[in-house]
Amino acid sequence: MEVFGVAIVTKNVDVAGRRISIETGRVAEQANGAVIIRQGDTVVLSTAVMSKEPREGIDFFPLTCDYEEKLYAAGKIPGAFMRREGRPSETAILASRLTDRPLRPLFPDGFRLDVQVISTVLSVDQENDPTILSINGASTALTISDIPFQGPVGAVRMGYINGEVVVNPPMSQMGDSDLDLVVAGTADAILMVEAGAKGVSEQVVLDALAAAHDAIKQICAAQLALQQQVGLEKREWIPNTYPDQMLEIVGEYLALRLDQVLYSADKAARESALDDLRTKTIVELGERFPEHIDILGKLYDKAVKDRVRQRIVEDGVRVDGRGLKDVRTITVEVGVLPRTHGSGLFTRGQTQALTIATLGSMSDQQKLDGLTAEEFKRYMHHYNFPPYSVGESRPLRQRQYIQTPAGVVSQEVTVVQETTSGFEVVPRISGDTVHVELAGTTASGKLGEWFLLGAVDMGGSRDARGLASATQSSRGETRRAWIRVDEIP
Repeated sequence: MEVFGVAIVTKNVDVAGRRISIETGRVAEQANGAVIIRQGDTVVLSTAVMSKEPREGIDFFPLTCDYEEKLYAAGKIPGAFMRREGRPSETAILASRLTDRPLRPLFPDGFRLDVQVISTVLSVDQENDPTILSINGASTALTISDIPFQGPVGAVRMGYINGEVVVNPPMSQMGDSDLDLVVAGTADAILMVEAGAKGVSEQVVLDALAAAHDAIKQICAAQLALQQQVGLEKREWIPNTYPDQMLEIVGEYLALRLDQVLYSADKAARESALDDLRTKTIVELGERFPEHIDILGKLYDKAVKDRVRQRIVEDGVRVDGRGLKDVRTITVEVGVLPRTHGSGLFTRGQTQALTIATLGSMSDQQKLDGLTAEEFKRYMHHYNFPPYSVGESRPLRQRQYIQTPAGVVSQEVTVVQETTSGFEVVPRISGDTVHVELAGTTASGKLGEWFLLGAVDMGGSRDARGLASATQSSRGETRRAWIRVDEIP
């Protein structure tokens, strides 16, 4: 069959006894690559488009992966006032990141052409996961296109049900699974792992990874077979190279200077000194080699990165002077705000998170407007990353892209007592990172867990009553406790 003179080609692959169908040539022929991928009655359209010219003045690869949830796919009408889809849901943002992470490393170093990958969910049957199809569809669209993508990539979701590892279990069975493991990779190696589990053994995880990679090899083989039938010739990309002479000159210049400013326990002082050295390097070497002044900054950044990695591998020393097994000092202060249900300030090294717990009634549950059958969300963990925490000035008009998945990570590591007789509440944890040395996600998540389990309340028990006790203590007389890392229960 042909559409607009283009042949429609379909490739089928059976993964764990369930068929995945990949079709190209039917729609979106203006895109560099486009496929419709289907499993059961879940259908996803994945497209890939590349700009014709590189974007000037950037030092990163401009890849955008979007996951579009169309509520008609589940037979729903959007609940918003305008009755149409609005901003991406939490699920859509997470699916976009899952699609992005295994694809991004497989583009050439220094690639600067804009690439946009869009996965649109057209139909969902509540059994076959559209997120996994999005990753596989995006990889296939890139593989058959002329975009210089060094894939393909395959992805599966692993479960552990009734004592057995299951590849791509039906979504309806994931509630009974002790393992929720998303694995993506090439036929040669695993590139990405994202997991949640209920205390399974290491051997179960290893078995799941092995089974996942076997399935990934099948999916990659199907993509390559489709590429051989309809794939376009890849566009040639010649990466930028640096003269060996300049690499040596920058290395010699920094040999006695870099370690003096790089290894400092104070992040602000370290970054200020590195910025000053960077400027000095560009100015002094730029006077000697004006024809290479445009690459001196990149060569400096490369030298810093190489030195950090070298000392970690060879000497086991990180830039703040800690060894590989050293943990920053951790302190926690609770009851820091007088009128909130629960509050605490978590400090780890130079990273600080101000976390607040609020208890509501069951009518405060969040109503979900997505493709899944789930309609309400009882426990909410929101993560905020204000610009002042990293010494930056930027508008606060919209939530940053990192904040939604970071909040979900904090939520996933927090154990919640869902139902306890006589204690039905809706908890909301709001974590504001007020000072960042590295990631503040775990700080917010750990403090939220302590609030909900009553671990920071003196004498609080680890159940819903502990939660009540912890929040009540902050409503009345302020009680503060300083907890060091070796005292954490």
